[in-house]
Amino acid sequence: MIRRLSPAVLVLWALGVLPHVVFAAPATVPFTSCEPTPVLCAVVTVPMDRSGATPGTFDLAVRRKPATSGSATGTIVALTGGPGGAAIPALASFAERLSAVHATRDLVVFDVRGVGLSSPVSCGLPSLATFDAVRRCADALGPVRAFFHSRDTADDLESVRIAVGADRIALSAVSYGAVAAYDYAVRYPSHVEMIILDSPVAPGGWDPTMQERVALPRVLKSLCAGGLCRGSMRPARDLGVLLPRLRRKPLVAPLVLPTGRVVPSDVIPSVLYSALVSESDVNPSLRALIPAALHAAVAGDGAPLARVVALTYGRGAAVAGSAAAGESLNSAVNHATNCEETRFPWPRDAPPRTAAWKGDPGDAEPRAAAMTAAVHAAPASRYAPFTGLEVVASRESVARSCIAWPQTLRPPDALGTAPPPDVPALILAGEHDLRTPLESSRAIAARFPHGQVVTARYTGHGVLGGAPRAVRPCVTAAVERFVAGAPAQATCSGATRLPPVPPAPTALGGVSPPTGVPGDRGRTLQAVLLTLNDVKYSWAAAASRLATTSGSVAVGGLRGGRVRGSLHRLKLSGVVYVPGVVVNGTFDAGAATARIAVTGRGSRGAVRLTPTRATGSLDGRAFSVPRPAIPTPLI
Repeated sequence: MIRRLSPAVLVLWALGVLPHVVFAAPATVPFTSCEPTPVLCAVVTVPMDRSGATPGTFDLAVRRKPATSGSATGTIVALTGGPGGAAIPALASFAERLSAVHATRDLVVFDVRGVGLSSPVSCGLPSLATFDAVRRCADALGPVRAFFHSRDTADDLESVRIAVGADRIALSAVSYGAVAAYDYAVRYPSHVEMIILDSPVAPGGWDPTMQERVALPRVLKSLCAGGLCRGSMRPARDLGVLLPRLRRKPLVAPLVLPTGRVVPSDVIPSVLYSALVSESDVNPSLRALIPAALHAAVAGDGAPLARVVALTYGRGAAVAGSAAAGESLNSAVNHATNCEETRFPWPRDAPPRTAAWKGDPGDAEPRAAAMTAAVHAAPASRYAPFTGLEVVASRESVARSCIAWPQTLRPPDALGTAPPPDVPALILAGEHDLRTPLESSRAIAARFPHGQVVTARYTGHGVLGGAPRAVRPCVTAAVERFVAGAPAQATCSGATRLPPVPPAPTALGGVSPPTGVPGDRGRTLQAVLLTLNDVKYSWAAAASRLATTSGSVAVGGLRGGRVRGSLHRLKLSGVVYVPGVVVNGTFDAGAATARIAVTGRGSRGAVRLTPTRATGSLDGRAFSVPRPAIPTPLI
């Protein structure tokens, strides 16, 4: 917990009787063996406020894993993102991702102040917080909320470096952790050996007007590159056609919940923006559902798009299951950092908003008016095909999250504008990253005198942990070359990638029968195959959202029924993908085998699938044909 001074001492301090004392960290701290071996543990105590004006301390939990070669020549410190992410649960993951550096350097991680094992703070704020909950969280934290800036993390990192006994450190940071890494490099340049930034947020933190989010049209086009999209699917074009319709009237479509219950779901532009960018760049299976969903919505079938939105938002409990243990996010620290160090266009002493903000251009409340003016001053091309207000009113907007947050008067510093030291810097950028896009990574690399960018194809946010299997060896080799002092490969590609799904049929008559089974029997067989393909993608998208591949996950069918189970045993109950074809049975998505009973208005009977053949009986007539190839999600 946070250590505070006694009430009597606080009174003396408030009266000015006690001087403001700047905290001095010990030169080193003892590390002791802890689980799992050979990890070493220590606690480093740091001040809440290094000026001494506000009393209190944080106890930082630090973990040190010896170099895998057995002989360390240095130290690398890994910073996670969020902000507010816990690093200690990700130690093993960092060790694997940074194996090229960790071979000859001790790996050090620590939970940042207020997070995980480091004097955690909490205000009862859920990850998808309501407007009122954000305001209550700030009030619950009180003055402490001012001391979660990235510069505080940078100063804490210096205390950790001293405690470890390292003269210079290599830095690795992912996402928002890059802000603290950059601040550290500027504040303590002589102690930096090299920097590896993975999907970095730009120095200085988020842009509240979200002008850096320019990658969506490029990414949508790239999803279909190489002729992967079938028929007339063109997601960038389809989005441009759909948005004017949504501005006139929200799209309302049926959404099937994991229970099988069907509820109406509405889609407006700001909701659609969040659905396209908030989850898809870390969820390749969800990304593969987007082109067909946009195309179907343009054609009048809103169900696929409603499901994409639900899989992103978790609307109506659209995904059921348990999230995997691992990296966690402290919502209180996340909001305190974002809301206190982001440079919003309103004055810091502007009163917090008292009603939810939806991006209404006529809103005259001071913070809303300031945000609207700032967005209108930005080039419209930075947001196209959405409008600026649609983007900043989305769930992804830091302004929308913080407009109710009562800011303290402690301003952020200007380190984001300062030049970094001349140290080797490697920037890893995902081609499909939408929150910290490739364009931003190139600009960050240009700040460093010797900055290099490695672009990972078909990869979203988080290259070291999220690149497709076929791309990972190249990324690993690029890091190895960088650490060895050689130029890294500029682009990493792989032999295969996950193709977008085909458009969902709206009638059995629109399904083409496979060779060897003609007529309605063949159309029904092909409908079963398409249903299983859709189940595989939607289940994988839901499992990725819960960060699990082994736990039990439940989702609704596209047009009816439910799916539940794990990768190797999915149970389908009344699942409808093609209207009129009802599918029941079991499906091993990993082994690509299934035993299915088919009912409905189409042909009825049983289907058995192996990886190579489809056999069974429909309308009393047996069949046995080679199984048509279908794409496999990257789970």
